[in-house]
Amino acid sequence: MGCSSLTAPASSHASLGNGAIPRHQEAQPAVGIAEAAPADQGADEQPDDGVTGEQDAPEAPRFKAAHIVFEYAGSARNNPKVKRSKSEARTRANEIMQLASRPGADFAALARQHSDGESAARGGLIGKLLDADSTDPAIYGALRQLEPGQVSGVVETKWGFHVIQRLE
Repeated sequence: MGCSSLTAPASSHASLGNGAIPRHQEAQPAVGIAEAAPADQGADEQPDDGVTGEQDAPEAPRFKAAHIVFEYAGSARNNPKVKRSKSEARTRANEIMQLASRPGADFAALARQHSDGESAARGGLIGKLLDADSTDPAIYGALRQLEPGQVSGVVETKWGFHVIQRLE
């Protein structure tokens, strides 16, 4: 089973809330929480019939990433063993984001030790390249703001609170 907490159905076209704040490893931690807004209804549903003369838009970037996710009671696909509240999950994500943002931090070790996600055993490594069509919009938006090696602020999705590291 893959790390499905980062993927959204291809038909989902949600927009970002206030966006995630990229965390440079040498930056002072300041928390930004991104939330996925309700999906737009029919925004991009007109098929390209090839007659308009418009050129196809360039392909959206794909990213290799790792994440640490903090689920809470009531989050989607919540592990029944996780009993923390949403507030407790947010607080824990903020604490680990600050640790992960420090120079020399071992993101993979933090993921193995703290993540509730299926990818924890792999150091948070997500086993596929993330693209705009299959990734939760809040997570994809955070990845677009990061350079390789950077760690995001806290990103909220229906699955919980994520701290993300862009690898490529």
